[in-house]
Amino acid sequence: MRAMRAGFTGTQAGMTDDQYLALYKLLFKHGVTELYHGDCIGSDQQAYKIAKVMGIRTVCFPPDKAQKRAFTVNDKTHPPLPYLERNCKIVDSSDILLATPKTDVMVVRSGTWYTVRKGIRKADYPVTVILPDGELLTWPEEGLPMERFGRADGRMRWR
Repeated sequence: MRAMRAGFTGTQAGMTDDQYLALYKLLFKHGVTELYHGDCIGSDQQAYKIAKVMGIRTVCFPPDKAQKRAFTVNDKTHPPLPYLERNCKIVDSSDILLATPKTDVMVVRSGTWYTVRKGIRKADYPVTVILPDGELLTWPEEGLPMERFGRADGRMRWR
């Protein structure tokens, strides 16, 4: 049986309770056996804790700046990289991406949203965004172009 590798990205502010519960359910639903994360304080640290409780192997791509690192103890830790390069490695190494952004609008200067956009651009790569209220947005969704990523009501937009 092949390992299901989930990449994870999220806000340094940490997940809401709704995001936390939704992430737990998605890891279980997808049968995730490895979680790839960026080792930052906040959401990465919370996702790491969920994975450990669930018995999921953790793989860390830490940032090259120690100020916001969580310094989690992982099954495998890669050498530190600049934030955006590290985010690309998470996407390139995993089968799916799960994201917990701080906002429900796509923000251009956000590492979480940068990683989501990177995942959307990758062919045949499922992306699930868990909004702060726990609502799930998935890609690909019936061929929506990236500029229209999100719900029909237009709530997701570039900022």
